[in-house]
Parts: sequence; C-alpha cells; structure tokens
Amino acid sequence: MAPIPPAPQLSPAVYTEVFTYPDPSRPLNPSNPFGNAQRLAFLGDKIAGFVYVELMMKRWPRADTQQFTRDFHTLMERAVAAYQWAYQVHGPFPPNVNPYSPAEAHRIFFTYVGAVAASEGGDQRVKDWFIDLLRALS
Repeated sequence: MAPIPPAPQLSPAVYTEVFTYPDPSRPLNPSNPFGNAQRLAFLGDKIAGFVYVELMMKRWPRADTQQFTRDFHTLMERAVAAYQWAYQVHGPFPPNVNPYSPAEAHRIFFTYVGAVAASEGGDQRVKDWFIDLLRALS
C-alpha cells in the first residue's frame, strides 16, 4: 500500500468552515461558495460519487452498484481516519450525533470534497486526489 496522499490544500477560512459542525440556524451568504458546510457537503456528495464511480468503472467494469457503494463507504471512512479529521471538527454536536460514526465520517469527507470542488480547478483536483487515495487505500 502507498502512503496516504496529502489532502488538497484549503485556505484557513475554508478549512475552518469544513471543520465546524454545520449550524442550520446560521444565515446563508449566497455570495460565499464556502460559507455553508451543508452546501459543501451536498456538492461534495455529488462530485465524490461521480468521480469515484468513474474511476472504479475503469478499474472494475463488471462490479455491481452494491460493491461500489460498500467500497466507497469504506474509502471515505478510511480516509477520514487516516487524516484524523473527526478530531478536528468543532461542535457543538447535536445530542443524537456520534462524532466518530460512519455517517459523520461521510459528512466530513463530503464537506471536504465540496470545498475542494468549489475551489479553483476543483474538479480536477478532486479527481487527482481520488486517484492517489485509491492507490493508497485500496
């Protein structure tokens, strides 16, 4: 296995947004593409899923959707653990949220991917990072 690649760099302000638990009561600033972790997670979910399936269909053209889903969840959880991102999130967490659960790992991963995708050259940066992640964690 290759060493885990560095995550794409984010500015300090964007990094803070990614690693602050989303507060749905905070007003949305539509002119700031990084100003809402929920939007970043939504964007990241779509981009990450697309990039992952695109790369995996080339690698395993006969794999079924269940295998893609299972392996994608494992990749996200392993990446969040390797980067130790769960320990970087600032609360407060709602009482029903386990900060170290698989669901929270997925949310953190999607939020980070969304922030990278919203950055300049983001789509290609996400794809290049995923190629390196797959090499390291597969």
